[in-house]
Amino acid sequence: MLHDLRHLLSYARPYRAQFALALASLLLASLLALAPPYAMLLIVDMALIPRDPGRLNHLIVLLVATLALQALLAFARTYLISYVGERIAADLRLNLYSHLIGLPLSFFADRRAGELASRLASDVGAIQNVATGSLIELIRQVLALAGGVIAITVMNPRLSLIMLSVFPLVTFLAARYGRYLKRLSMQLQDCIADASSLVYETFSNIRIVQSFVREEYARDGYRRKTAKALQFARWRAAANGGFAGFNTLLIYGALAFIFWMGSRMVTSGSLTPGELTAFFLYTFYIGDAVTVIFTAYGQLQNALGAARRIFELLEIKTDITELDEPEALGRVRGDVQFINVHFSYPGRQDVEALAGVSIRLEPGRVMAVVGPSGGGKSTMAALIPRFYDVTSGTILIDGKEIKSLKLRELRESIAVVHQEVILFGGTIRENMVYGKLDASDAEIEAAARAANAHSFIEELPDGYNTVVGDGGVKLSVGQRQRIAIARAILKNPAILILDEATSALDSESERLVQEALDKLMQGRSTFVIAHRLSTIRRADTIIVLDHGKIVETGAHERLLSNNGLYTYLYNIQVQHQSRASGAAFSDRR
Repeated sequence: MLHDLRHLLSYARPYRAQFALALASLLLASLLALAPPYAMLLIVDMALIPRDPGRLNHLIVLLVATLALQALLAFARTYLISYVGERIAADLRLNLYSHLIGLPLSFFADRRAGELASRLASDVGAIQNVATGSLIELIRQVLALAGGVIAITVMNPRLSLIMLSVFPLVTFLAARYGRYLKRLSMQLQDCIADASSLVYETFSNIRIVQSFVREEYARDGYRRKTAKALQFARWRAAANGGFAGFNTLLIYGALAFIFWMGSRMVTSGSLTPGELTAFFLYTFYIGDAVTVIFTAYGQLQNALGAARRIFELLEIKTDITELDEPEALGRVRGDVQFINVHFSYPGRQDVEALAGVSIRLEPGRVMAVVGPSGGGKSTMAALIPRFYDVTSGTILIDGKEIKSLKLRELRESIAVVHQEVILFGGTIRENMVYGKLDASDAEIEAAARAANAHSFIEELPDGYNTVVGDGGVKLSVGQRQRIAIARAILKNPAILILDEATSALDSESERLVQEALDKLMQGRSTFVIAHRLSTIRRADTIIVLDHGKIVETGAHERLLSNNGLYTYLYNIQVQHQSRASGAAFSDRR
């Protein structure tokens, strides 16, 4: 707990001046809060035993001035701590987001996007609630408690002993309650994250949900997850209510007993009415402070549970690291080499996705990678930009090992066009300039023309400022693919990776996309990963991967004459296309 609290408070360090002012106003206000009960002592005794009316007036004026100063200090404290709390939450959210997007793909393979989004929203929100109020309130009430205890001890040690005798029991129960509440809060936040993940996945795949008529299934799933969260929330509410009720009974029961004893002492003459009034006000301060302290303590435990989950994410280290003094890549020619590369995915170390692969792609040439599904084609593409690191072996670019290079420079020299193009939910222009953030309008239009995208973009209602929707849902698959190609053209990479870039397209879209790809490939070292073998006839070299090993290498015609795996895959596709064409012809008849 203390480690998490120290870690959380470290985010307040940049705002220590504002935090110090808030604490100073808090300390001064806490001291002033001890004055009104003492003033009431004097006022009550003066009222019952008339002495100097002028002094009574002065006391009233002083009391009002004290209350006004307390109000001013309360404003300053609340404003400053709210400002600091909001900044802490913003910094924490930004720090977590920045950390997460820098983690390797292996991390995201094991996490659900909705869960991570929930961490940024609900968990940081729980911390924000404490940072903007509960923590400072906890400190304020601790000061009020300490001041009240000192005041009543000085006034009447006998009554003070009765009042303070309930504290050991309250403290013991509070410690047990805090641990139980923290555990409940963590379980509740996990349930909320799970439900948020389902919402994210449902909305991201709403076409699948509706096309399979699974709306009710989705509702039932969300209902179960929210019901589970509600169960933990009810248990937490019961814990809060039970502890608050017990505290109220214990503390205010002690207050009632003290009032009874104090009244007897007044009748016996050992205590004045003013002293009883002041003592009773101080004990009310103490009782109220104890109640608020344990409420704030519960909220702090809730926040620390959320903080633990956030810090667990922040403590995850990336396994894609740079050297202390990485080598500059310089102007990239695009000479790519794999030397005896072995690779296994994290969590599947017993299965080699690549087993001793050695290839060389010379600058400006095109290399196609084909083979059965699961053969290792996309794995090769993921290793070049270091989305994963090789298990053993070496990958070189222009003779330099990629692990020795600056990661930013390495990835800036590479562009990947995927089969499943996912666009951001903004405009076409915003999606295109992701390849070059400072691209001019002329550069954007030139890239769109080269990608065979300009004509359809101009036909849209808002042209380049058309909002494409989540994932580019407002565009066809072919249109999204051409936007992705335009984005890659703007990036102007030396090395290009086309990962099944035309496999999901109809014939007309494939023609337009292939024309765009041909322009994009000119003068660049290109890896083409394809299932459609008809798209790679013109590749300078074709390698055939099977179970992570290169089983054939050569040009298209040569590989066909070998009568090996490539020939087998090619013949299957030819037969499939013939059947499809025959079926289409029969339908037209």
